[in-house]
Amino acid sequence: MKDPSAGNLLVASTLIDTPTVARSVCLLVHRQDDAVIGVMLNRPMQTPPGLLDGLFDSDEKSSQARFRLPDSDTELPADSEECNDQSLIVPSASALPSTENAPPIHFGGPLSGPLVAIHAEADHAETETGRGIFVTAQKDNLQQLIRDADRPYRLMIGHLGWHPDQLQREIDEGWWHVLPASADSVFSDNAEMWPRLVRRATAGSMAKWMQIPDDERAHELN
Repeated sequence: MKDPSAGNLLVASTLIDTPTVARSVCLLVHRQDDAVIGVMLNRPMQTPPGLLDGLFDSDEKSSQARFRLPDSDTELPADSEECNDQSLIVPSASALPSTENAPPIHFGGPLSGPLVAIHAEADHAETETGRGIFVTAQKDNLQQLIRDADRPYRLMIGHLGWHPDQLQREIDEGWWHVLPASADSVFSDNAEMWPRLVRRATAGSMAKWMQIPDDERAHELN
């Protein structure tokens, strides 16, 4: 499968050795003619102080904040090298001050943007990307997700962006494996997410070569 459209996962291959994206799993959340937008799922970090302060105040402007795409092409990386530049590496979790009792934040990528939640609640979403996987940046929806810890969700800061042709080249050159996203994979353990999915992608490639139908659990059958 090589379709870089919304609702799919990009699983970094072992060819990628830049720390920013090495061993990463990226959920593609939006595609249009000149941009593909995704967020890395398995980059947890401690919450900087004050980051969530605006979620629980009465500021009407912040309550209208929504997930947005980059305003212009200048916010998208011009090529693979820029996206993987060492200067874009997120600080280590130990270098960031923590906020007591704050929900965990994930580093979605080096391009800036609003706080975004990836979650499984249709009632608190602005859009769906993949079956049963939803995206929100609206204040009211974020409040509900954070208040109910039983609902699976991930809070994201930042994102990755490509021109569609650029991303397709990276896939064709073997930088990324493409898999359909599922709630089980998107909300799985951070440490186990990449090893599990890269094994699945490798097993899927072998199955395709042998003309065997793809099975999400194929990597478990060895």
